[in-house]
Amino acid sequence: MAKLIPSELEGASPTPRQIFDHLDQFVIGQDRAKRALSIAAYNHFKRLASLSDPLAEDEVPLKKSNILFVGPSGCGKTHLARNLSSFLNVPFAVVAAT
Repeated sequence: MAKLIPSELEGASPTPRQIFDHLDQFVIGQDRAKRALSIAAYNHFKRLASLSDPLAEDEVPLKKSNILFVGPSGCGKTHLARNLSSFLNVPFAVVAAT
């Protein structure tokens, strides 16, 4: 099974602050996008944890959410996604819808 989080965060989900700080090291500006992406990634980890925890039946289920990057060429959409995927140690793919 592939690792879902970096080795230094093994056993614990990365917090939105940890994700944001990592993105902040590699992406200049784009604070709103980094914040939204950090929270979405954190919620994804919470959702995965709740699905694998049978004792969490009393909790409200988290719905799956998707992220759509929209913007002009060169604004940093791919750079944000590539850095997030490297931090989370997950595969990265780019798909154009044009």
